[in-house]
Amino acid sequence: MKARALFVAALVAGASYALADHGSSGPALIVWKGAGVGLLAIWAAVHARDLDGWLIAGVLALGALGDVLLDAVGITVGAVAFLAGHVVAIWLYR
Repeated sequence: MKARALFVAALVAGASYALADHGSSGPALIVWKGAGVGLLAIWAAVHARDLDGWLIAGVLALGALGDVLLDAVGITVGAVAFLAGHVVAIWLYR
């Protein structure tokens, strides 16, 4: 899949999830929730040319994982994924 298609798919997934998340639930909605940022993480990885690029891709991937785990497993496990993403972000920004 071309990088531009990944970016557009990420935008569509993110925007459409915001519209769909009204009273729905289930595994498909959980996957949909992570798809926007998850696809953006893949897009960032495709464009990564150095450590900073890989770190931002990792931050995005851990954010998507945290979003999914919040609903699929629970707040503690999701929070750990978000914490890991924040640690990677701190490393990147330092």
